[in-house]
This record gives sequence, structure tokens and C-alpha cells, in this order.
Amino acid sequence: MATSVPAADIDLVRGFNRLITRQLGALDDPYMGRRPLGECRVLYEIGVDGATARDVRARLGLDPAYLARLIDSLERDGLVERPGARLRLTPGGRSLLGELDRRSDELAVSVLAALSGEQRERLARAQAEVRR
Repeated sequence: MATSVPAADIDLVRGFNRLITRQLGALDDPYMGRRPLGECRVLYEIGVDGATARDVRARLGLDPAYLARLIDSLERDGLVERPGARLRLTPGGRSLLGELDRRSDELAVSVLAALSGEQRERLARAQAEVRR
């Protein structure tokens, strides 16, 4: 593969990606002890205000058929309902979303608590740079 990016830089990015997926538990099934990561992301994107499948698909960049399977699974388990064009979380879906938010916050705290104030500032700057 011809590229102008040094192999060491590619290795660095790939290693970082593996670290993050491990730290976040993204490969754990179920994610955060609850449901597969894809379903959790769909719940988050539907959120408390609801969303259309098109909105969720656009935000997550998912294949329509894959998204349909995720929504069907969440609906079958009583976490999502489709009262019309919009997807809505059921009370059980809102409860699970709240639990996932709490667990995500706890994970973030566990990572940040190990860092000094200066290290946290550097991390925040680096994340902002990556987003740009």
C-alpha cells in the first residue's frame, strides 16, 4: 500500500484505537453489562426526545438494514416503540439509558481521577484537536 504516512504513525493510531476500545469495554458483550454496543448507541441517539430512524442512521452512519435489526431487537425487548414516524424510548428504555449514562460517567471518572489537573487539561486539548 503506497502512502505518504509513515508506518510508525499508522501503528500509533491503530494501537491507540485498540487501547480505547479496550478501555471503554466496546468489545464486551454485553456493553457495560447490559446490551450490545450498537443497541446502546441507538438508545442514546433516540434519547428522551425521540428521533426518526433516518436521524439515527445519519448520526451513526449505519447501514439501513443493520439499523432496522437493532431497532427491531430493542422494540421486541420493550425498550423502544414506534408510535408513528418517530422512535421513542419506553419507560424501560429511559431507565436503561439512565443506567448507561451513569455507568459511562463512572467510567470517565475512573479514567480522569488517575490524572493530574495538568494531564486532564492536556487530554482535553488533545481531544479537541482530534475532533477538529
